[in-house]
Amino acid sequence: MRRGRRGRHAVGGPVDQLPALFVGPRPIITVGEMIVARFSNWAFSHGRSPGHPVIRRRRARAVSTLTLCWACGRRRIKAFPPPVFPRPFRRLTRGIRGAYKYIRFARRNGRGVRRGVRRSRVWTRATKSSQGEALMSIRAVAIVFVLIVIIAAGAGGGAYLSMSRRSQAMSAQLDQATQLMKSGEHDKALEVLDAVAAGVKQLWIKPAIDLSQVDAMRLEAAERLGRSDAVRALAGAYLKDHPDSPLRSKARIALGRLAMQSGDEAAAREAFEQVRRDAPESAEAQIAAVGLAQLLAQGNNAVEAQKQLLAVIDKPLPPAVKAEAEKALGEVNIKILFSRVTGEGDMVYTLQKGDNINDLAKKYNATMETILRKNGIANARMLSVGQRLIIPVNDFKLVVDRSKNEMTVLNHGKFFKKYPVRTGMEDYMTPTGDFVILNKKEGPEWKDPKTHRRYPAGDPNNELGTRWMSFMGDMLGIHGTIRPESIGLYSSNGCIGMLKEDVEELFLYIPLRTPITIQGAQDPEIKKRSQAYLASRQEAPPPLSAPDGADS
Repeated sequence: MRRGRRGRHAVGGPVDQLPALFVGPRPIITVGEMIVARFSNWAFSHGRSPGHPVIRRRRARAVSTLTLCWACGRRRIKAFPPPVFPRPFRRLTRGIRGAYKYIRFARRNGRGVRRGVRRSRVWTRATKSSQGEALMSIRAVAIVFVLIVIIAAGAGGGAYLSMSRRSQAMSAQLDQATQLMKSGEHDKALEVLDAVAAGVKQLWIKPAIDLSQVDAMRLEAAERLGRSDAVRALAGAYLKDHPDSPLRSKARIALGRLAMQSGDEAAAREAFEQVRRDAPESAEAQIAAVGLAQLLAQGNNAVEAQKQLLAVIDKPLPPAVKAEAEKALGEVNIKILFSRVTGEGDMVYTLQKGDNINDLAKKYNATMETILRKNGIANARMLSVGQRLIIPVNDFKLVVDRSKNEMTVLNHGKFFKKYPVRTGMEDYMTPTGDFVILNKKEGPEWKDPKTHRRYPAGDPNNELGTRWMSFMGDMLGIHGTIRPESIGLYSSNGCIGMLKEDVEELFLYIPLRTPITIQGAQDPEIKKRSQAYLASRQEAPPPLSAPDGADS
């Protein structure tokens, strides 16, 4: 046997004649090519030519993926399936495929091939170089991948922490806006809420606050400020952005109120009825009922509106909803009282010879002004015998609650109207108990108990304003004020102060001998605000005035 003989396709030939499948420092061949080359050398050593049919069959069975042209010496390799790995892994995958085919061939053809391959320097070089470069590529890719993961995780974590801090800051801003709304600073609250809404939309994480709640508060603040354009825009955007929000009824109510103010009764009615259909048991449904009642009152059906509103306030309602219903009912009651509408309990009286309006008012526990306004009479001397008059039969009672600084007017035991008032501060508290209206005076004179200076009616420094109704001699009474900012506080010397328009309205329909009950303890929060208000005035309340000078 000629062991040193090398054929045309022997491995020991020039390396540069072999096909270079990879670009690198030296040409590298696949294991499959090495198998064919070694098989050809083995065939020559056994005296058979590479073209012998037996060799062809064995070669075809051994390596089915290679096609060799022994005439020209060129090696043609059938293409493997396209790699599914990135480029750095191709060398390793090809090396694994070639090694697998070499092992199958070696097991079928004995140790000669394995011994021959072990003696091949080209095989050793090609295998080591291929494996080394593949391992280096894998190591580099792994390191780069780990670095990318670490950097991405760090950046993502930092961004998440930053967004979380921003979300927490927005929660604090929302609490601040809530406090501003409670204190009546709606303009500042609206500015804070606008900033919160803009910030929430920039977050890419789930915020800690509900954007629909923020938008609902923005809508409420704009409505309190009377900004019709802003209310219309916010309400429309709210219904578009939050179609499934339980607070969408508030947007519809706002649109209904705008339509009612503009005189579009049909649109207002549709909005209110839609709210009642969507949530018939909710507080918003009761607000919608109030709106529908107001539409009835505008349409000259005040008596029916009065009945509906009385039914609403008899239900358990949130304080805000109840206050709104009471305000609407008070307006309807005043409209019925001072218009030619026959209310519940009113009577029709035909004037007889010798009748006097003042006597009729005393007889039916009413005031002369109420009867005249009720019947549209400008001058009491213009009455004639046989004229039919509507006489309101009322039974009023005043209830003053010092814990809320509110005066509630009851008629026949039912709610009639509510007014905000001011009462005496801690050292000069308005006394509690049951009293009656003793006298009434229009345009009272006031004597300053501190300087003993007298201020006539109409003087801008007259603390009593335009009306006076005493309930405790001439010491204490109900009067107006020249300081409307003090309403709702404990800032008087014991009297009950009211806004100018409120006291003038009350003066018209409250007759003499009307009972008044003062009850409740002072509220700590109102007391704190009252002290701050008095400190801002930099003056202490004067002592109780003398009987000839009514207290303020």
